Amino acid sequence: MNSLSLRKKTLAYFKFIRIHQWFKNLLIILPTLTTQKVLTIDNYKSLITLFITFSLVSSLIYIINDWTDLEGDKKHPIKKNNPLPKNDISFIDTLFIVFCILLILLILFFQTNINNENIFIIISYFILSILYSLFLKRIIYIDVMLVSIFYVLRIKCGVNEIDENISYLIYFQIYLASVFILFCKRYSDLIYTKGISTIINIYQNNHNILKLLINLTLIANIIAYLLIINSEYLIGKYGDKPYFITAIFVIISFAKYRYYTFKKNNTIDPVKTFFKSKTLIISNTLWVLSIFVLNNLW
Repeated sequence: MNSLSLRKKTLAYFKFIRIHQWFKNLLIILPTLTTQKVLTIDNYKSLITLFITFSLVSSLIYIINDWTDLEGDKKHPIKKNNPLPKNDISFIDTLFIVFCILLILLILFFQTNINNENIFIIISYFILSILYSLFLKRIIYIDVMLVSIFYVLRIKCGVNEIDENISYLIYFQIYLASVFILFCKRYSDLIYTKGISTIINIYQNNHNILKLLINLTLIANIIAYLLIINSEYLIGKYGDKPYFITAIFVIISFAKYRYYTFKKNNTIDPVKTFFKSKTLIISNTLWVLSIFVLNNLW
């Protein structure tokens, strides 16, 4: 195998395991921005280990999902370019990748000290994801409700690892934000597959309902965030600080994401949408910085 084909195969491997989707798992580290505890090197090592573990498990799930959806993906205008439908990845390649992932996971489980509750969460996440890949993703709206829970589990893992406590309002906000993003994803996918008779989309007769749900969840997210920044939990923990400033960045992010969904129809992949948008990058970065400053330096 020459260097060019080796490079092509390596890129296909990375694309197959959806390494860019590991970005979502940074939610595990998010609680470090809000905690007032002095974290040790061991805390950060544990969080990094947890991030890698969750990411590898996620990649396993993507692999299983790709194989179960193979025939449908071959007909999809975007997914047909993924490594498996394009035949860039063979069955032997898949076995090799799965073996490597399982080997690393075994090493991480037995050689590191992951919180016991987090091990239970990761196993539950894996089982629920398999059920999702096999049949739950074919049940309209249930698919979105379930996948949104996975984002909450990521936050919960980070909270457990640093032994922190956060308000249930924050978990609810994470859940609502995930529901919004996933409804946007379903809407964009519906637009891309509209008119392609060979593709069965469970949302194909729900175009207007999806638009309504996107708008409603956007409003619900903003209301939930305003409740959080005015909550007794936040004031009692961090003091009466001008958190209303951070709401500006949240509103901009949600409004821009809605714009990309309805005007650009390009929110099929949330991670790629984020990195393609300067507005989303800037607004979210400013939100993170403002939260950190208000919590720790103000």
